[in-house]
Amino acid sequence: EKPGVFGRPIEELQVDGLIPLIMLHCIKYLTKTPARLKTEGLFRVSANYRELDELKKEYCDPAAQVDLECTKNIHNVCGLFKAWFSQLPDPLFPFEMYQPLIDVFSSTEDEEILIDFFRKVLGQLTEQRRCVILMLFEYFSLILKHQSENKMSPSNLSIVFAPNILRPVVTDAISLMSKEPNLIIEFMIENYESIL
Repeated sequence: EKPGVFGRPIEELQVDGLIPLIMLHCIKYLTKTPARLKTEGLFRVSANYRELDELKKEYCDPAAQVDLECTKNIHNVCGLFKAWFSQLPDPLFPFEMYQPLIDVFSSTEDEEILIDFFRKVLGQLTEQRRCVILMLFEYFSLILKHQSENKMSPSNLSIVFAPNILRPVVTDAISLMSKEPNLIIEFMIENYESIL
């Protein structure tokens, strides 16, 4: 199996200040100009699969100096970013967090209780995972500043990201139908400054 960044634990990846380089590359590209942040359908419009596959191959060498600026299709970089999260062997929110988050979110609508619980749970994560989560949610906040143009509301962002960052060990019909993961990520997007 080729070394690379896809399908490998966050903890094994080459980083800069705890953040995996692929994440830094993608966010730098996606935030470089206001026009990119305003692109309609960020993360919802499909990538060109052949071009996305080529991008992924560039990352097969963990030390590769990939220049995403050569990529003309922003949706390919969005696809790369999502694919990296979806292929983490242990999701950004680790498997053992899935059920406790679902249980608490299903049991109360009290925002203060939820914020307090999420804060405690995230406090149990490694510093690296907390840094990655914070950077991701800060990026979401930049997208939301332009949601009138990009059409990406907290709900839309959670629909495309929740399956990639908060998922159960075994995905079955019941978990696929569950709306809680989307609602949890939406809640976190809206309240991340209080939680993180």
